[in-house]
Amino acid sequence: MGEIRNWRKWRESQKKRSERARRAVNARWEHYHAEKTLDPIPSLIPDPCYRLTIENLIMGESHILEFHPGNRLNRFRITVDGKDWTICGWSQALVRIRKSCVRMGMR
Repeated sequence: MGEIRNWRKWRESQKKRSERARRAVNARWEHYHAEKTLDPIPSLIPDPCYRLTIENLIMGESHILEFHPGNRLNRFRITVDGKDWTICGWSQALVRIRKSCVRMGMR
């Protein structure tokens, strides 16, 4: 009977210690991150940052591709004629443009 009572006391003290430690860690974390809050830096990159116009003189079509800055360096959110198309870099965009254009055979 005494062992169970002692075990319960020990377990309660363990819970209190772990709760105190958790509160201390949370307080340190909040203090550390409170110092790190900075005012947001205004974006120096215009939106859209590139505009590419493609004219197909054979078919009489033209499309405007706008490259909006993405969330990573050298990644763009690309819209074609105002509709979202894809998110990729310059090289992958040129590959996709080449593949999506109509292939005209020589006559």
